[in-house]
Amino acid sequence: MRALALLLAHTCARAGAWGYGACSPGRYGADCGGTCACSHGEECDDGTRGTGACSRTRAALLAERADALRTSPSSGMRRLERRLRWAVDGPPTRLRVDKSGARGARIVRNASVAIAWPQPFATLRPALVHGKRDVLARLGLDDEDVRSDAFAQLFSGCALGAEARPWAHAYGGHQFGQWAGQLGDGRAISLGVVRDERAGAPARARLEVALKGAGTTPFSRRGDGRAALGNLVRELIGDTALVGLGVPCVRSAALLASRDERDAIWRDAWWTGHAARVPAGVLVRVSPSFLRFGSLQLAASTQGAAGAAVLAREALRAIATLEAVDDESTAALPVRSAPAELRERCFFAARARPSCAAALAEGGRDVDALRCLLERVAERTGALVAAWMAVGFAHGVMNTDNLSLIGLTLDMNVYSFADRHDPAWTPNHIDSERRYALGAQREVARWGLERLVDAATGVPPLGSDEGESPKAARPGHAQHERDDITEHAWLEHEAAHAAIGGFDAVFDECYEARALLRLGLAPRARGSVARSAEGEGTVDRAALVRGWTAWLGASGADIHAAARALGDVTLLRGARVPVAPAVEHANHGAQDQGANHGAQDQGANHGAQDQGDGDEILRVASTAIARASGARASAEDALREWLAQYAAAALVGGADPLAAAEPRNGTAAALEALRVLRVRAAVPQFVARTAALRELSAAVEAGIEFSTDALAHALDTLRAPFPTPERRGDARTDDAAGSTAGHGRMTLEESICAASAARGAKPASVSAAVRASVRDALATVPANDNAQLQTSCGAQ
Repeated sequence: MRALALLLAHTCARAGAWGYGACSPGRYGADCGGTCACSHGEECDDGTRGTGACSRTRAALLAERADALRTSPSSGMRRLERRLRWAVDGPPTRLRVDKSGARGARIVRNASVAIAWPQPFATLRPALVHGKRDVLARLGLDDEDVRSDAFAQLFSGCALGAEARPWAHAYGGHQFGQWAGQLGDGRAISLGVVRDERAGAPARARLEVALKGAGTTPFSRRGDGRAALGNLVRELIGDTALVGLGVPCVRSAALLASRDERDAIWRDAWWTGHAARVPAGVLVRVSPSFLRFGSLQLAASTQGAAGAAVLAREALRAIATLEAVDDESTAALPVRSAPAELRERCFFAARARPSCAAALAEGGRDVDALRCLLERVAERTGALVAAWMAVGFAHGVMNTDNLSLIGLTLDMNVYSFADRHDPAWTPNHIDSERRYALGAQREVARWGLERLVDAATGVPPLGSDEGESPKAARPGHAQHERDDITEHAWLEHEAAHAAIGGFDAVFDECYEARALLRLGLAPRARGSVARSAEGEGTVDRAALVRGWTAWLGASGADIHAAARALGDVTLLRGARVPVAPAVEHANHGAQDQGANHGAQDQGANHGAQDQGDGDEILRVASTAIARASGARASAEDALREWLAQYAAAALVGGADPLAAAEPRNGTAAALEALRVLRVRAAVPQFVARTAALRELSAAVEAGIEFSTDALAHALDTLRAPFPTPERRGDARTDDAAGSTAGHGRMTLEESICAASAARGAKPASVSAAVRASVRDALATVPANDNAQLQTSCGAQ
């Protein structure tokens, strides 16, 4: 009776004035009072939002459209199907599956995936907004495939390939710390899995192909199953930006849209009570797996230990393939010479020896599979969140249903890249309690791992009816509603906590390693000591990182511009560094004060070097960095003190070069050149800042001419965001005052509109103008007196 009561509470619970949360299959209406009366071969528009209308099944409609494409030689359908070979070993062959196929939202019992069919757009010609050549090549597709009508139809969910077997994932989750019960893919539908064609990928590697915004599923609750085009533009850009910065991520492969008014959707972007109709889009995403923390939580809660172990092995299969080859983000950073164990642990390089994931994905005891999963996801999540923090990335919605169970960045709906180091800043405009603030991400990730411990040990979800506290149940005592469970099937608490115990150490090591890279210093493996070039003393690099972070927070400096400026000043006497535009501008100000004469011609502060005055070198350098990054003038003294420690580190922890009488055998020049090279290879010149993304997504959403060109230019730029000799000065990197409207910079949308209006201009010149505007927007440093921008949840 208790099980029945819980089921009724989930399926028929009132939600105030909104009516029932879900209906049983075949019932419809806000009170579930309607009964469907459809004939065989028809499906009913059931559920709380349903009307009871009967129509052809989605499966039949999708198959009909696919047949029509096959009969058209010009559609490219037959070629596409030959090249896009769906594997037969996808998650539905191993996980528990709900096969009812009912369309309406409902509670899915005892299953991790549910059969779900894409919902075709009304338009017969969805438009390709952008396709990523490198990602699509991993699916075995080329430019000819992407340009075809068949590609637009299949990857917008308007037709279905013969071998596709679509499904939606079931998962639960804690949202803002509260257990929400069943959530699931409410607007994402996976078409199947294909072999990963990336060079070096093992033969067993698979990519799951999912369509975000492809229509309603059994998990849609009251949603319309669609996604706003403008928000999908941000997500399309987000993974490219992160991978370009060396951060692993679920990849987006293509973005498609419908401009047909019949397909427009209502969205209240900032929850003001005034919704507007916006175009809908579909984002094609690929990943070895889309399992989340909440997947294990729901499996443990509804399927028992046996179901949790099955899901754990599915995650371990994906982790094992990820660990067998360098992540594509690994090559973005200069870590080839770093210790192998550090590259594996912190930069997601291929493991020399397989972890427990490889063996336990296919065999072994269930408890060992659960233990291994906790260990691997703790380490990968620690390294991942450290990577986020090092580049100033704030995810914005780290609910347990938005955290990847295989350690990749997932669900970038409200993310932002911080301009300034403010631990209390949150990019999510509804996060009033700052639960997901920039500086809280480590703690939230650890909290999520503790919820995985609950799941693996048989403890009901924290805050659920059965688990008001994490100690509400113990292994062997929380099984009254679960089948096929033995007392020994759950993992013991001590073992589970030990499995996630390495999270903090990995985070600390990886954050320090990545922060050192941005300072132009070589990262070192855990436990190693940086010794001076003369063999005397040691360098406390952790303290150096802490000091830099503290200065960024206190000064209000732009974190990217400040770090980049470290590569544009000279700190070691006897060395010269080519000046960059931002520092040249700052040096002009320094010259007005009677310092640094000739710096703009020979180096950022070479004039001070000629005086042989180490203090003057530091003074000029600190002024240049502060001005280039928009830091408060009052923070320059603290920066000078830190720069003295930084210069003493001399990349390998060398003796204080400013105190040396003369550099011997060109040592200072060589060390300076290496430091500068490392800074410029690890600190981006171009950043996916929220202001630029707002302008770009608005232009694409509005359908402004050349806006898709601007999007393509933005993706190309962010794919390789680090300055190189031929690109230095290609985009403006003025100081904070020079980056605002005071210098007359047009917004990106204004630039696109101006290019669009230049009808008489040659296409190449228009494209060049748009490209320059995009790069300018991505390189601009916001004024530090402006509040950091947030992102809207309602625009999704």
